[in-house]
Amino acid sequence: MKTILIINGHDKIRETKKHYEDQIQKYNNIVKEITKGYFLREQTSKKGKLYKYWYKWIWDGKQMHHKYIGREKPEFNLPEKPHFLFSGLKYQVAGNDIVISEEEYKKIKTFFYDYQIFFVMEP
Repeated sequence: MKTILIINGHDKIRETKKHYEDQIQKYNNIVKEITKGYFLREQTSKKGKLYKYWYKWIWDGKQMHHKYIGREKPEFNLPEKPHFLFSGLKYQVAGNDIVISEEEYKKIKTFFYDYQIFFVMEP
């Protein structure tokens, strides 16, 4: 299996992630209107896996708290959440470049069609 280096690929991923976070914020605003307090929170683990959790804002008489609801979407007629292209993708960051296996690269190669890539020879 070959390894591929995508020059300046990390900028593209950061830009896409920022756009995705904006879309999630808009999605949560819609969900909040429909459900009266539910929202979706996404967190990335140290290994890069994306986890999605549903919460609900609860007022205890003094302050607001968020209560964990679960990983499944609540039973409301909610739109589907935006999809993040790089969710589950395994890659490493080297400076501003991306190091990725050929197998993983095939999943996203159209996204980086105009980027300079190098095949890295493995020992």
